[in-house]
Amino acid sequence: MQALYQATAAAVADARFVAALERQEYRPEVATPAAFAARIREGRDRMGELVRETGFQPEE
Repeated sequence: MQALYQATAAAVADARFVAALERQEYRPEVATPAAFAARIREGRDRMGELVRETGFQPEE
């Protein structure tokens, strides 16, 4: 995970790379591995609550 973080940070430090992403309407962000994990957990928890509240069941 640390290697991915370092590679992402290096890419986002390249103004040409960022400009290419922005032309495609992407907004690059860099998060530490811990912050990224927290973001994923928060999303999972939020979506899990929504699934429970709605009673959603996957179709086979």
